[in-house]
Amino acid sequence: MKNSMWLKMLYFLVFSFISSRSAYAGEDTTISVQVSIDVNALTVRWTEDESKEFYTASRQLLTSSLKAKYPYWNFCDDENEHPYTVRLRVFDPYPEDGKYEAHIRLEAVTPPNNQNSTWPSHSWLNSIELGDAHLFPSVSNIPKTLVRLLEDHFLNNRTIEFRKWLKDTIPLAYGGNWLKKNISVPDFRIVLPLSSDNFLNLRASWFRIECQAVKGPIERLRAFGISEDAPYLSASGEIKIFDALVVKADSIEKNGQTCTLAPNVKEFYFGPVYLFQEETPILDIDIHKEDGE
Repeated sequence: MKNSMWLKMLYFLVFSFISSRSAYAGEDTTISVQVSIDVNALTVRWTEDESKEFYTASRQLLTSSLKAKYPYWNFCDDENEHPYTVRLRVFDPYPEDGKYEAHIRLEAVTPPNNQNSTWPSHSWLNSIELGDAHLFPSVSNIPKTLVRLLEDHFLNNRTIEFRKWLKDTIPLAYGGNWLKKNISVPDFRIVLPLSSDNFLNLRASWFRIECQAVKGPIERLRAFGISEDAPYLSASGEIKIFDALVVKADSIEKNGQTCTLAPNVKEFYFGPVYLFQEETPILDIDIHKEDGE
């Protein structure tokens, strides 16, 4: 009888804990990289194998290019659906004029309920003209041509705008652990689910973290990196998943202003973690190491 009572209590506590964290659990930060081509003058002559070759190669090249330029976000070239999409679109703006022109545009799509995005879809590039579609290179060379144009006309010229969209809209991760959970201890350090190996260059940067009490509105914490690492633990707090960045909560955003922290901030559960402002970390220098050692 006693064992049964303890089991019921244990089940209640575990269920309550999981339920309180479920609002932010398992969120996907993957950015799906897609390519679409809407120029019949190009595709009408392609075989099924050529079409498959084009889309596969284009997604892979575009994903590699974006990852190289924006390494902190999770671009992925698989065919699965994800909350965020970046699409390289080739189209004929005037298909009825008989000129068969092809233009290129980079589009980004976010979930309609994303509160941080000011648009459900946004496009850049303003339609770079590729010229007569009949003069296009072979199917096997088109992916390289498209990605080269994207890099020359967009990634090298409008990267600030695109990077701001990434920072404002797409989180790097979800969750976090208080390093010291005791509410009476004024230690506001947070272990973020950002691997020290992959996010080392952000260890002095600022982050915006959405969080929420069990019953209460969504709050936005500002926190800055303090060049520390700590184990990021599983939900049970017993298993180390990886070494992660440590940040210190600094303030709460309120109507565009920042307010000081209150002790009850430690009752919050962490949600999406956004990169707010990049800061170059001070390199750790081993003062005991001399030339030749």
